[in-house]
Amino acid sequence: MSRTITVEHLCRVEGHGGVTVELEGGAVKSVRMDIYEGLRFFESFLKRVPWADIPEVACRICAICSGVHNVVASLAIEDAFGVRVTEQVRLLRRLFVHGGNIESHALHIFLLALPDLVRPRCNSIIELAEDLPDPARIGLDLKKCGNEIQDLISGREIHPCNTTLGGFGRVPEKDVFKYLRDRLEAALENTRALVPLVGGLELPAYLTAEGTFIGIKPSGEAYGYMGDRIAASDGTVTDVRDYRRVTNEYTVPYSHAKFSAYKGKPYTVGALARVNLFGDLLHDGAKTTAGRLGFTTPVHNIFYNTVAQFIELVDSIEDSIQTIGAILADYAPDEPTPRIRPKAGRGTAGLEAPRGTLYHSYAFDADGRCTDVDIVTPTCQNLAAMERDIRAMVEANPAFSDEEIHFHAEMIVRAYDPCISCSVHLLNLGA
Repeated sequence: MSRTITVEHLCRVEGHGGVTVELEGGAVKSVRMDIYEGLRFFESFLKRVPWADIPEVACRICAICSGVHNVVASLAIEDAFGVRVTEQVRLLRRLFVHGGNIESHALHIFLLALPDLVRPRCNSIIELAEDLPDPARIGLDLKKCGNEIQDLISGREIHPCNTTLGGFGRVPEKDVFKYLRDRLEAALENTRALVPLVGGLELPAYLTAEGTFIGIKPSGEAYGYMGDRIAASDGTVTDVRDYRRVTNEYTVPYSHAKFSAYKGKPYTVGALARVNLFGDLLHDGAKTTAGRLGFTTPVHNIFYNTVAQFIELVDSIEDSIQTIGAILADYAPDEPTPRIRPKAGRGTAGLEAPRGTLYHSYAFDADGRCTDVDIVTPTCQNLAAMERDIRAMVEANPAFSDEEIHFHAEMIVRAYDPCISCSVHLLNLGA
């Protein structure tokens, strides 16, 4: 007997997609992540954008991830043209990226994932707030805190207007940083109050198979989201300029988004991958939080991605407070941006977006005209792993009804925190 379970529209995720599970005689015949978000062709029209405007246009790929798209595009172009930025610019970018991470993680934990995990089949944070008003309030406040960082550093909450190649249009005044520091210290106290809730979550335990985790190895000795090497949990380390050896994109007939494979198999990027790979670099408060949550690496069950995001939320707040201290210690309000001379060549950069590793790569001719663009987003890298985990869920639970398969398939996809709009920037019909 054959059965087909179709999730026509995934709820509480960014973008439009679905899942199809086909069973034949009780065995899983196929699992498909059906990504049918409208095509957007960013890689094609970015070649027609002046090089100085590329970061501003590239960030329009997504409204949630706009900050990291802007920063990584800038890093790639600076790599192509040999631009070096100051320490203050690096710190400002670090703080800006943390703002996006705080906002996005709070959004996913409290508004998208938590309804599944606290009260099954709860439809929204609005319903959840009836039972848990304090976590709902704190979650929204943490999201607002992340938005404020992005607004005050980059000029607005989404699609930054104060960022430039080589730096920033203006450096915020000292009082802005002092306000943000106070804001973050209060946010840190709020996260500590939620540790019992997160630690008490009853997460499904049927996903037990080990897989490969991949992420950007942080530069320096602290946990972070920027670096120039790609680390895999099998011990392989790759220069970020060789990212295609890791991502190995391919197309499937049922998706507007590309898929990725590492050594021929699915792999995982995102918070769970990062904490597994680099958890020893976390700040003390985040390490303490992980201990209180009973989070001991390695953890392969993707449902713990939400717990890993909470650990990262604490770490981002801690590091933001330290970053602000470093900015104020050597504050330079009138720091000039470097003069940029375009030249022929290719520039590539990777950065850890909230949902995982993001790559931008641009080639230019001698006049600075962009001749090639390649963007690989986190969700594209996770799609094959989503299919793998949905298959494992069905195989581990042969007694599940169609309704239960439907519900748990949605839960698995939500656990990855996909950004579907980011994933469909291009369809390569010739691949």
